[in-house]
Amino acid sequence: MGGRTDVVVGDASSNEKEQLALKSIKRGNYLIEVTRGGASQGPIRGTLDITVLGTKRSLPFELLGSRAVVGRLAIALEERLEQITDLGGMMPTRVEPQVAIGGIGDAAVNRVVRSRAGVYRACYQRELNRDPSLQGRLDVSMVVGPTARCRT
Repeated sequence: MGGRTDVVVGDASSNEKEQLALKSIKRGNYLIEVTRGGASQGPIRGTLDITVLGTKRSLPFELLGSRAVVGRLAIALEERLEQITDLGGMMPTRVEPQVAIGGIGDAAVNRVVRSRAGVYRACYQRELNRDPSLQGRLDVSMVVGPTARCRT
């Protein structure tokens, strides 16, 4: 990992599982790959469980050679251009929505929800631009289904 100090590794010498975590990552495109260690031979099959900002995916793989690219991760910033409305010659105004997040007991879920605050704010602002009478409160609920996938 190029001498990074924000990398956490677990079970690196295990034949059953390994863990790798990056505490921060810059925007860009990344290839996710598995490589063969030592002199092992024959096919290796497994699954990579990857979580990025609360989104989790399982990527199955089969390693036949020395390495296999399993997936691609794209980290990007979101752009937003908003029109400011003119109210009859007065100063242009715009309602800046505030995002207040209630008490969430689980620290990991709390981080994920807070990381998406900008998405909630943009949704509210988009609807408010469409219909200014909608000023009020945006309630968002998270439902965990039987497949343990979250949707908001």
